[in-house]
Amino acid sequence: MSCLVCTKNLADDATVTSSITMDATLTLAQLKRAFMAGLARTDDGLSPSTNWILHVDFGAPKTIDVIALYGINTIGGDYSVSVSGGTATEDDTSYGSIGSLSSGNDSNVLNNEFVFVLEAPVSVRYLKITAGWETAAGVTYYDARRLWIGPALRLRTASIESAFEVVDRGSITRSRGERVFSTPRKPHKLHTYAMRGMTQEQAIGYDDGAGPANLQKVLGDIGLSGEIAVYPTTADQHRIHRLGTYGHLESSARIRPQGRGFYASELVVRQAPA
Repeated sequence: MSCLVCTKNLADDATVTSSITMDATLTLAQLKRAFMAGLARTDDGLSPSTNWILHVDFGAPKTIDVIALYGINTIGGDYSVSVSGGTATEDDTSYGSIGSLSSGNDSNVLNNEFVFVLEAPVSVRYLKITAGWETAAGVTYYDARRLWIGPALRLRTASIESAFEVVDRGSITRSRGERVFSTPRKPHKLHTYAMRGMTQEQAIGYDDGAGPANLQKVLGDIGLSGEIAVYPTTADQHRIHRLGTYGHLESSARIRPQGRGFYASELVVRQAPA
């Protein structure tokens, strides 16, 4: 399995506008708060067929690989998303669509989200994201917590093993009188990506600083407190949701030589919010 490592969110410095009037206090600015600390909400009263269109202007052409909207108020993973963009207008090129995660994205272990992985990096100044999803009965507005648009380090030639565990920080205590008290908390994922067979270019780059981004550089930019998203390189939405994680590094990643010019590393990502 190859994967994408995303650490730079270009949406935070872009101008983002909405096709739908936003709530007076839960504005689009909330989408630029790290780790889903904010909440953006459209005005109430939407019809079920209404799409939410986000118009993005980066100010100058930027290279992007991944587009995601985290913390959306969908139920059952029923959504539809299409993306277009270009250097002259937001309608220059259509980059396709995704939708309807058939297995459902309603597990409490997962954040409700959509993740649009481009087949190859594209350079755009303008971007249009057209989205719609099923909300709970009686809910006539869209919620979202974090907009992510950015480049990715594409580790195509490395051998990558992916494993995750469900972490529950809740607790159960028993009193002297044998009464049981529980403190539930939402479970989340702790995802481990073990990478083998990375080239020097992918792992540490070259001494002249030329070439594309490398793992040492992108990890150095975020440390343990920055945001990171890791996704498999696939168009399969089920695999993207189950095998991908947005959050922060749980521990420092070591990059070590394997011999014959290859390198290995391991990323442990704790799902946000945790």
